[in-house]
Amino acid sequence: MYLVSLLTSPLGIRAQVAKNIGVCHRTDAHQNPYGPKKIYVDDSSIFKKQGHDSHTGPIWFAGIEEKWGDIIEPFYYGGEDNQEYYPGLNWTERGQEIWNNNCQILELPSIKYCIWDESLEADDPRCVPCELDETLLADDPRCVPCELDETLLADDSRCVPCELDETILADDPRCVVCEWDSTLLSDDPECVQPEEPENPEKPEIPEEPGDEEENGDEGDTLGASTGPEGVGVVLAETGATSNILVYVTQAILTLSTIFSGIFFSKKYIM
Repeated sequence: MYLVSLLTSPLGIRAQVAKNIGVCHRTDAHQNPYGPKKIYVDDSSIFKKQGHDSHTGPIWFAGIEEKWGDIIEPFYYGGEDNQEYYPGLNWTERGQEIWNNNCQILELPSIKYCIWDESLEADDPRCVPCELDETLLADDPRCVPCELDETLLADDSRCVPCELDETILADDPRCVVCEWDSTLLSDDPECVQPEEPENPEKPEIPEEPGDEEENGDEGDTLGASTGPEGVGVVLAETGATSNILVYVTQAILTLSTIFSGIFFSKKYIM
């Protein structure tokens, strides 16, 4: 049985001597921020490593996002000749109101069902939200992280791999196609602009045989030459190889020979 001694603190607050210290111990549940009821502990539970004195934070309120703290009443501790005063934790007017109500918050509605699934009781072990989507339960088949980004669900429309690199998402800033090679990413070391020659040389076009004969001085020689022998010599020198030109030349020579024979025949006959 604990020995309880009621004293008055320097501030005139009712305090106890290190035994049966009332504590509203915080929980992780918004529907029940301070447990089912008040608990009583001794000073060793207050000051030990990770004891109630380390459970700091504001008093719970609707919409709080940070971790809230315990509510501890003030007390004296130590020997009778060397007592020290502990002023309490969150021992404000609001904190005392909750502490005096057996650690229950009056305005908090009683929730008997799971707020994430009304078909379950509030204390059902399955009543745990999915970390990635609190509208789902943790054991929901849809509560599966995206392999490429664990902050997304697998069925998220953004969970799509990049076509050129399946280790990153399609909307990743690195998923950009190389400007000069569509099979590479822009940050690929091989994505380099091809170099162009400074003075590209034009290919030489070979001259076709006979061009000089058609446009050069030798063509004029062909026109100036007379007689079968002269034509033959010019053709031999120019090296004409066109079949058509050969045939035409032969025809001219033949006709020339025929006409020459006829001319001389008539001359001697007359």
